[in-house]
Amino acid sequence: MFRRPPLVGHSLSFERNSMPETRRPDRWVLPATLVAFTALLFMLWRMEGLHMDKEALKYTGCAEQVLQGDLRDLLSNYLPYATYVLFLLPFVALGAPVLAIPVQIGLSVIAALALGRLTERISGHRVTRQLATALFLLSVPVQVWTLALYTESLFTTLTVLLTEQLLARDRPGRWTWPLVVLVLFARPVGLLFVGPLLIAGLGRKWPLSLRIAGYAGVLLLALLNPRVARPQLDIIVNSDVLCGCTVDADRIIDFHGHSVLDAQLHLIERNGLGRHLKLMGTRMASLFTFTRPSFSASHNLLLAGYFLLYPFALAGWWMFRRSTTIEAVGSVLLLHAILIACTCDEWSGRFNAPLVPMLIMLVCPALVRLLQTARN
Repeated sequence: MFRRPPLVGHSLSFERNSMPETRRPDRWVLPATLVAFTALLFMLWRMEGLHMDKEALKYTGCAEQVLQGDLRDLLSNYLPYATYVLFLLPFVALGAPVLAIPVQIGLSVIAALALGRLTERISGHRVTRQLATALFLLSVPVQVWTLALYTESLFTTLTVLLTEQLLARDRPGRWTWPLVVLVLFARPVGLLFVGPLLIAGLGRKWPLSLRIAGYAGVLLLALLNPRVARPQLDIIVNSDVLCGCTVDADRIIDFHGHSVLDAQLHLIERNGLGRHLKLMGTRMASLFTFTRPSFSASHNLLLAGYFLLYPFALAGWWMFRRSTTIEAVGSVLLLHAILIACTCDEWSGRFNAPLVPMLIMLVCPALVRLLQTARN
């Protein structure tokens, strides 16, 4: 039987000598992972191509306006995505936005290494570092957006780096506060990462009840935000689960609220609590569904295996639930689930991509402990 893992810093750790490290040379693990990562990107490129149309054109168009000295669109419509627009500026200035994709690939490697360090701190085993790095770099739901001029790739890497800054060390790193600002303005849901991570990272010595109150406060801020665009509120009150896939045929035109919470109260009044809870459950389930009817059969086949992350993630959360790091990860996942249940999911699985690293942080320590148990 394995012994109860001792408390180390703000996370739980296995005793390092409780499971022998692999005898194979570690120096070959990362190069082999990078070769597999390159092969995956090549396969995704052949299957899906580069995504440089639709929403990508909006970001590059906004970047062109900024380069011409016009900041109106950036400071209004694209303020929640300002980080990505500014990221694209040098590439748009060169007339080659596609050059942003190699940079996104490099940032994915940096984020994968950071995720590995963070996961090793949770488990205390080097093998979890290697496993987490590999799972991130070979994660189709994440890496398919590395080949796109959409916000997901940069947003995902920034959230991983911020998580490592706040939770993989005893005090915030020097890049913590710049990353806080970048994540907040990379996507509208940046608050749901920044808030829980700051609470867990800075308040690891606070009473648990105070941290829980902080997590609830972050959710309340999201629900009461009065700056939600009217078209987004219209989607919510018209009962869309996925954007463009409407559940109700009758469009609701008598809504005059200004926040997500207003939309919930309106729907409960119109449809009743039971029907509204069912709709919320459908939305939440869609967030954690990797496959989509609109994807090709080959793409869905690649994604189907990622459903196996969930049972191991639940096991990891249970095994390490006393860890403040795992508490923060669980809070990020829960807040996203609740917000999507109250709003809508997105047609191409983009909202799920930034959550995959959080799942990996739960999965890898659980896998190592389960392997240790089987070996013993």
